[in-house]
Amino acid sequence: MDSEGKHLSRRKLLQTGAAGAALSAAAVGAYFSASTSQTPADERLLKSLSGHNGYIWRVAMTPDARRALSGAADRTAKVWDLEAGELLASFEHESVVQSVAISADGKRALTGEGQVVSGSSDNAVRLWDLETGQPLLTMKGHTGPVKAVTFVPGRNLALSGAGGTYGTEADNSLRLWDLETGAELQVLRGHTDWPQDVCAAADGVRAISSALDGTLRLWDLSTGRNTGILEGHSDAVWGLSMTPDGRWAVSASWDKTMKLWDLRQGRAVKTFRGHTGGLRDAAISVDGRRAVSGALDGTVRVWDLEAGDHIATLRGHRNEVRGVALSADGLHTLSGSEDYTVRLWDTS
Repeated sequence: MDSEGKHLSRRKLLQTGAAGAALSAAAVGAYFSASTSQTPADERLLKSLSGHNGYIWRVAMTPDARRALSGAADRTAKVWDLEAGELLASFEHESVVQSVAISADGKRALTGEGQVVSGSSDNAVRLWDLETGQPLLTMKGHTGPVKAVTFVPGRNLALSGAGGTYGTEADNSLRLWDLETGAELQVLRGHTDWPQDVCAAADGVRAISSALDGTLRLWDLSTGRNTGILEGHSDAVWGLSMTPDGRWAVSASWDKTMKLWDLRQGRAVKTFRGHTGGLRDAAISVDGRRAVSGALDGTVRVWDLEAGDHIATLRGHRNEVRGVALSADGLHTLSGSEDYTVRLWDTS
C-alpha cells in the first residue's frame, strides 16, 4: 500500500459516505497491524489502563497528574486513579464520547458526545462532579456530535465545538455555555468544516479552535467575534493545545506535522516532522517549552519546542493514538488509543 493509501484524508472518507469510511478504517487498521504489531513497549511506560470496550477518542488529566479522564466509543467516560492504576468511576452516555476536559482545580469534568454515523444522538455537553461522579448539567443545542469541550478559566463557562455525521448537514459551530444555569450564551460560526478542538486562555476572553477545514481560528469570547484565521497546514487540523497565557499553541494535523504558533504574531514559527501517519492530537506544557503529539502510526512523540528537537518516541500502543495530555509540570504524558487502552508515560 502506498503512502496515500495508508493515510486517507477525511475528505475522501466523506465522499464515499459511511460505507466507504468503514472500508477505509478497516484498511488503515490492517496497515497498522502489519507495520507495528511487533513494536515493543517503551521503558518510559508507567501504567497501562484497561476497561474501555471501544476506541478511546480523547483523554484529560488533572494538573497534579493523579487522576485522568477518558472518553470512548463504548459510550462511557472513565475516571482513573493514575497512582494506583485503578478505575474510579464510569460516566454513562447516550452515544460516543468524543471529547473530555477537566477543570483547573480538578473537581469537575466536561464531556461531549455524538454519533459518528447517522443515528439517534443527544449531541450533548455534560458537566460532572469528578469527585462524586454525579452528573451536574446537560447542555443541548448542538445539531451535530460534540467534538471538543473546554472550561473557560475564571468565568464558570464552557466552550464546545460540534461537527456532523456522514451524509448529514454539519453543525460547524462553537457554543459558549453558562455552567451555573446550563444556558447557551453564544453561537460562534466561521469554520467551514467540522471543528475538532477548542482551548481558552487564562484571561477567560481569548480562545482558539481547530477544524477539518485546515485552519485555526482565534475568538474573543466577550463579543463572540472571530479575531483571526491561522493557515499553514495542508490538511485537516485535529488536535490543538494552548499555553494558559494565550501566547503559544501547537496544532496536530493529518498532514503528518505539528506546528508551533506564536499567537501574538499570528503565525507558525516551527514545524515538527517525524510521525509516519496523520496526527490526531497534541498537548503543550504550561511554560510552552515542551509538547507531545499522538498519531495514526501508534506512537507518542515528545518535542523540545525551544530547540525544535525531537526528544523521544513513546512506543507500546497497538493502534492509532487519538488523544494525548500533558501534566502541568510536563513530567507525565497521558495517551488514549484505538487499542482501547489509556497509558501513562514518564516524560521527565
